[in-house]
Amino acid sequence: MLNKKVLFLASLPGDSSSKDGYINAAEGIRRVLVSLNIKDLKIINLGLPVNPKEFPDHEYDVAYLICNPYIFPQPTFQAHIMPILRMAKKVYMQIVWELNDFPVSWQWMWGYLGIDGFITPSHFLENMIKSKTKKPVFYIPHFIDTSVYKFIDLEKKSKEEKFTVLNIGQWTERKGNEDAVVAFARALGDKPDCQLIMKYSKMSQVEIDPEAVIRSLVKRNCLILNADIFVNEQVNTPDELVALYQKTSVLLFSSRGEGFGLPPAEIMSCGIPVIYTDFSSLPEVCWATGNIPVGFTEDEARGMAHFGYEKGLQYAIPNMSELINALEMKYALWKESKEKYYVDAMDRRQVIEMNYGTESLKEKMLNFIENA
Repeated sequence: MLNKKVLFLASLPGDSSSKDGYINAAEGIRRVLVSLNIKDLKIINLGLPVNPKEFPDHEYDVAYLICNPYIFPQPTFQAHIMPILRMAKKVYMQIVWELNDFPVSWQWMWGYLGIDGFITPSHFLENMIKSKTKKPVFYIPHFIDTSVYKFIDLEKKSKEEKFTVLNIGQWTERKGNEDAVVAFARALGDKPDCQLIMKYSKMSQVEIDPEAVIRSLVKRNCLILNADIFVNEQVNTPDELVALYQKTSVLLFSSRGEGFGLPPAEIMSCGIPVIYTDFSSLPEVCWATGNIPVGFTEDEARGMAHFGYEKGLQYAIPNMSELINALEMKYALWKESKEKYYVDAMDRRQVIEMNYGTESLKEKMLNFIENA
């Protein structure tokens, strides 16, 4: 038993999945903490009103805090959180960001006396934070439960009739959903044995209707559409998500910036290859046999002001010709031999298990708790 008192505070999804990857990632961290057999572990779900009966009644050695840095300084949140944080000797805040510089409005964090150090899920962010502060920074990546994200049935996959391209992510400019639609339409839109599944969640009311955008993009980029295109806006259970991953032939992850990138790691655990933008944390998460990095151009992160993006921040716009070429290459390999196409599947799963699986996460969490 670990002889430490640990306080964990985060918005958690409860018994069901959330459309917010930030919340689902927090649930993964919670599960790792619970598995460590800590002598005194208290978990507070910041997504729910704090019950006075659940308020900490004694001092804890360390607090692991996951919250949005935009929200933390707000007076109402401060009134909510500070009485709880005062019950910890040290407070470490998890930082997740997706571009190669932080917002100016986050500058308060680096010298704030109420935070003793930081936790972050990628080496990309670890190095960025260390350039901003002398406080300790711990690398704890997101947890990928390979008992949930099960390996594909290779025999079944070798007989599949459709080359299925999956794009997944919130419907925002940053996620590159439109890039995925255009790349698929131009590369594979005329192929009757191909299909695109656009799995997205709406995060604001100011976005143009996704289905209208998809229809328009397809008509303007594919003169003859023989392929199928489906949309999936529901919040899937883990089992439903795994079923979706296992019917996929390739994940087209044209995101313009990621602090970690849960979908690529999850689908790689199932053995499926990934085409990804070679920027931010994605090279470290997605580097595995059979995956294809795509070049990019950094430019103004437009279309994201309502999510707190300031003028001057830049994201990575993937090169369209490389997205198209990568899809055509994967389709040609799949067409030639489905069995050969999935031959590297186990390598991808092993990469995720080694870096983000149970034992790896336990080791990193123990290091944090013992040395914070």
